[in-house]
Amino acid sequence: MLAQLRNVIDPDFGEDIVACGFIKDLAVDEAAGAVAFTLELTTPACPVKEMFQRQSTEFVKVCVCGGGGREGGGGGG
Repeated sequence: MLAQLRNVIDPDFGEDIVACGFIKDLAVDEAAGAVAFTLELTTPACPVKEMFQRQSTEFVKVCVCGGGGREGGGGGG
């Protein structure tokens, strides 16, 4: 799962959101096909917050069920 989230790159730091330490409380329930995590950014008003949420959700969906899985990721700010 973290490998998928490494595809989301912070344009300011030039690093992925995992390396930046933005992913918190990662929980994977393989039996249910569910993933949850908190996306904790440096500031609540982060201008790329929505982009991070959208991209991380899409990458997690691909990992869970080839694009059709359920997820609860991307919350926070």
